[in-house]
Amino acid sequence: MIATLALLLGYSFPYAEATRNANERPRLIQGMSLVEAGSWAIDGPAARGLKTGPDVARSPVDQRLYPNKPPGATLTTAPAYCLARAHARARGEALTLRRYTWWARLLGGLAPTLLLCGFLWRRLTAGATRRGARAYAPVALALVVYALGTPANAYAHLLYGHQLAACSLWV
Repeated sequence: MIATLALLLGYSFPYAEATRNANERPRLIQGMSLVEAGSWAIDGPAARGLKTGPDVARSPVDQRLYPNKPPGATLTTAPAYCLARAHARARGEALTLRRYTWWARLLGGLAPTLLLCGFLWRRLTAGATRRGARAYAPVALALVVYALGTPANAYAHLLYGHQLAACSLWV
């Protein structure tokens, strides 16, 4: 069931290079900064030519630039950056924002959605073997509706904190 949802949700990851989602961009830059400089401030990557977008603020304390987003989803961007960089090196290619965004969305959106569906499946089918195979159908339908027919579908494709929060609340 979860593998089917992974295939259906992971089949399309929309990416519009020119648009550069203003919710994702500061998080992506902050993930780069965490890995490269060990800092939450995004002045370093911003100085390399990446535009931070409107969702940032300058700290009155240290005059550094920070995203105005909660840092929860950013914590998935640091390992995503490492994975994207390793993937690019293994292929002998340069790291692109597209590849990095894909890995960040995979870890910050798709993985928490599938993890939550796995937790729900396990919880809701605990005892279904005693009731027979027909007991699985309503649970499978509920998971399909949740994953594909609610905003969880969109959030599984983007680096927002919604699915991370939902998964964390379940755990």
